[in-house]
Amino acid sequence: MSKIKIRVFVENLAEKRRWETIAILQDEMLKYQEEDQTKVILNLKNYSLKRENDKINMYYLFQKGKETKGIIKIKEYEKNLDIKIKTTKLERKNKNIEIKYIIENEEFLYKIEEMK
Repeated sequence: MSKIKIRVFVENLAEKRRWETIAILQDEMLKYQEEDQTKVILNLKNYSLKRENDKINMYYLFQKGKETKGIIKIKEYEKNLDIKIKTTKLERKNKNIEIKYIIENEEFLYKIEEMK
């Protein structure tokens, strides 16, 4: 288990969020907490992303060039929303990860950079 300082980028046409945090890297799992207390786990073996806070549970699976199924569970209503995710870019260089994907014709960027 190692702690690393990271910079996280989440962007789409409507918003750009960037922040710095400390992540734990253990068994090819990168774990960190967002500014709003959302807990995030990125599995670096299969590129699955889990996000959880008091309102939602989210699970995305990224596979370059493929369409995969994601699930967003809205806790208040106890309902699951199935979404289609098309991954257009998936790159990893050491602890730096860049994923571009499309959900309902909207492109997103999810990027993690290790800070030295």
